Amino acid sequence: MALNLIKCIVMKIKQKYFVVSCSGWQIGVRSTDSESAAVLGLSEALKKFGKKLLLSTTIMVKDITDFKINFHCCHEILKKIGLNDLAEGIRIISKSNKLSDFSVK
Repeated sequence: MALNLIKCIVMKIKQKYFVVSCSGWQIGVRSTDSESAAVLGLSEALKKFGKKLLLSTTIMVKDITDFKINFHCCHEILKKIGLNDLAEGIRIISKSNKLSDFSVK
């Protein structure tokens, strides 16, 4: 019990402030690292915007505690939150070299 409490306290101390953004939206979160912040930020954005959420191929995470910026592949973060079908769609788009690959015929 005491060990779990200590772990909780240490994790709170190590948390930083991040701004997660992608395709016109941004959400502030507290997390321990950039990737976890991307997961949390995208999860929060899904709750907030639902089916109206816009996504691009990358998610930008600004660490406003240490003034660093990281980019994450959107499809990898989607997989981490269990949205595998959507992740595969974004992965295909990000691997495409030509916009014409997606034209409607």
